[in-house]
Amino acid sequence: MQHQRNFESMTSMSAPASGTSEASEASLPPHDERMRKLRELAKNLIDDQGIPSDIDRLSILRKQNEILKLKLNENELKKILWEARRLDGERPTPLVGGCKIVLHPTEWLLDQIIQAGVINLLVAMPKTGKTRLIIRIIKALLHGEGIFLGRALNENTPYVLIFGNDQTSREWSALLLDNGLINDANVLTEKVSIVYCKESPEYLDEQGIAKMSAWAKQYPNGIILIDSLATCMPANGVSENDAEFVQPLALMQEKVAPYGATVIVIHHTSKTENAKGVLASRGTSALPALCSQILYLRHVNEDQSWGQEKKLILSTESRAAQSVEIYLTMGANGEWSAQSTDNLREERQRKKTIEKLTSRQTEAYDQLIITSVNGLTAKNLQLVMSFDGGDEERKARATLDQLATIGLAKKKDISYGPSGGRGVIYYDSAIKENEIQNTTEEDPEAPEGNLHVTRPVEEPADALSDCLDGDQDEYF
Repeated sequence: MQHQRNFESMTSMSAPASGTSEASEASLPPHDERMRKLRELAKNLIDDQGIPSDIDRLSILRKQNEILKLKLNENELKKILWEARRLDGERPTPLVGGCKIVLHPTEWLLDQIIQAGVINLLVAMPKTGKTRLIIRIIKALLHGEGIFLGRALNENTPYVLIFGNDQTSREWSALLLDNGLINDANVLTEKVSIVYCKESPEYLDEQGIAKMSAWAKQYPNGIILIDSLATCMPANGVSENDAEFVQPLALMQEKVAPYGATVIVIHHTSKTENAKGVLASRGTSALPALCSQILYLRHVNEDQSWGQEKKLILSTESRAAQSVEIYLTMGANGEWSAQSTDNLREERQRKKTIEKLTSRQTEAYDQLIITSVNGLTAKNLQLVMSFDGGDEERKARATLDQLATIGLAKKKDISYGPSGGRGVIYYDSAIKENEIQNTTEEDPEAPEGNLHVTRPVEEPADALSDCLDGDQDEYF
């Protein structure tokens, strides 16, 4: 075979002086010299177009490893081959002291979410909506929508290359059709150049990376989507937990970065409970370390099932910007909406607080909900609830004060009637002050008089202890 003859010519100068592989190690050159010869051989193997694959190259390296008595294992030989490939071809010029530096401001495809020209890693559990979200972002870019999820989109309309081994052609077709990337005549938009899929896969091996590099050169500033990383990695026997697992991705980035390609990698999360961001990525920590932008997508409620509407949280960790966290909703029609997670946190905290209420507090809070924007006074509450043991109005007011102290109620001073009487009105804390509608002409505490809401009450730090007046057990 041609590559066998090539091997013989490449290794003829490396054989031991005795002419046999059985020569003693003492008769061989120093270890560093033998390693240099093996690395030189690896570089020659990469350059030789007559050697068809890495399997053949590794076979040649393996034999030379035995001849040179280097005792390298399989992973070490693979590493030497990858290092040789990194040195192949043109490489960008490094920064040099004394030279003028061209500054490149951070560019985003989707502001603070997808960074342009780098590797973006999206991690999530299976069936979370990872691919749907990315394809929807691509749709927004290609259709020139300008804004998506309330964030600015890049004005360019890039070409897209998809290494999509995780899904079949039928699944990809349906997804692209849903997002308007296949027209009514069933023609795929020219902007999506190629979609490799489960039936016609492409990998991050030598041939696949060469195709990516050629594509990136042909379509500068394009998008390369890898979905998913595990299904697109070459079958080289390297575990996801091994740092060497990311070498093909690192090499690919070196090859496409000079052409401004944005790489989006979809990967599954680890099974570590509550892991987020960098820690959420499954396998070696070298993977998130390699990526400039990390996106973590998770269910609002991890127990929720796939239903008509999907509620998710998207958070980011970035080298170029502050972390972002947004609350996403994916509707039944595949459309996405976003809002700040602040409201979600408040809603969760409110739910936890409500779950801890006593039966009396729960009944009082229910009355606040019923009265809504009209508000509630202690006397109103006394009339609809039972407070045993006398002084019922005081106990009603203490219960409402407790709700105010733990953040479920707010209260305002009120004045009413010609005599300028004073009172307090309570309302659900979820209601904004300017929404309060209690403008009744009747004093809620007395049979006559005009009611006027005047100013919020400033809560003292020890309001709860004051309102209990020593009777804590009675109210909690």
